[in-house]
Amino acid sequence: MPKRRPPRMGRLSVTTLSLATKASFVKDGERQERTEWHRIQAWGKLSEYAAAFKKGSQIRVEGELRSREYETDGAKVRTSEVVASSILNLRPGQCNAATSDTEGDKAPVSVSCEGTPS
Repeated sequence: MPKRRPPRMGRLSVTTLSLATKASFVKDGERQERTEWHRIQAWGKLSEYAAAFKKGSQIRVEGELRSREYETDGAKVRTSEVVASSILNLRPGQCNAATSDTEGDKAPVSVSCEGTPS
């Protein structure tokens, strides 16, 4: 489920969500699957759009991969996340795509309900 933090002190709102990707492969003659989880961040109006997704939504995300380090209980932790520049809903009949300007102030560019960012 997406988690949205409202804007505070002049900052933009941000929504964080997890996205699972599955890869299928054959090992020793048997089909196997591997699932990986990716943390996605969406800012500004794109944050509002991302917050509406429910568990199991099929989406495509484009953005920039960012890594960062922080310390917790004396241990260094390294994490990576995708800062979304566009999100496409892969289920027909719903508002389909939104894009965001990831440069500068991350202001929204557009939201399209026809399936293509404008």
